[in-house]
Amino acid sequence: MERQTLHFEETGEYCPDCGRPLRVGVLDTGMFQGIMRIPDACICVKERKAKERQETIVRGQGVIIGNRLKNSGLRKRWADCKLESFVPRNGQEKALEIALKFTEQFWKRDNPMDGVGLILCGGVGSGKTHLAASIANAVISGAPIPDDYAYDIGCGTKLPTNTSPVMFSSTVSLLSELKREFADTEVRSRDIMEQFKNAPLTVLDDLGAEKLTDWALERIFEIVDHRYGEKLPIVVTTNATTEEMRERFGLRVYDRLKEMCIVVPVLSSSQRSTAAYNKGKRS
Repeated sequence: MERQTLHFEETGEYCPDCGRPLRVGVLDTGMFQGIMRIPDACICVKERKAKERQETIVRGQGVIIGNRLKNSGLRKRWADCKLESFVPRNGQEKALEIALKFTEQFWKRDNPMDGVGLILCGGVGSGKTHLAASIANAVISGAPIPDDYAYDIGCGTKLPTNTSPVMFSSTVSLLSELKREFADTEVRSRDIMEQFKNAPLTVLDDLGAEKLTDWALERIFEIVDHRYGEKLPIVVTTNATTEEMRERFGLRVYDRLKEMCIVVPVLSSSQRSTAAYNKGKRS
């Protein structure tokens, strides 16, 4: 095997931008191919290109994360919810601790969280939806983005239609959308179901608030059962107690949720009147 060696020599010329000596790479390709001289860019050029590449990567990351948020189903009220800025009220401390641990561990395994999900249960206005949205935002922003992919997007490559690792919806809204889309085209309704069945994380907000027909119960079971079987985590918020969930949804749904989720009580009293009061004071 021919041994190749590479060394650098100065050309006697200087970079017009920074004044450093310019070099050329001299590659000895072996006995039969001879010597190749390879121009070597000045270090200032390399640094500028590296900086431009990093800026393009950061720009691409922003576009990707923005697209993921847009396609996650998070509404404007919840789009900016962050666990880091969540100030727990009395009764929310343990729930916040569990939510932080959940998101910190989420992307550390090949199968995110290995199917372990959360049931955030509490009264109206207790902050469980805020916590669930904060979890969704943390999972979205923490999802791995390869540099080459971010660079391509930063250069203008078009993103796929839906790249979100999280699907978030109130159960009422999801079932209404499924019915509406099924009336127009069954294919679109199946596409929505597939997204909620297979996303790395699905969040069903306000489970139990929907009108529970046999059709609705079957759709909920289909999502829960698929994620249970594939060990994909789910986050659920509900006003119902575990006993009420068992009575309302039956053993098929309840047993799977109980086995795949940690029940997290959110015990704070309603924050909505306080928020309205504070808003009035600030105005």
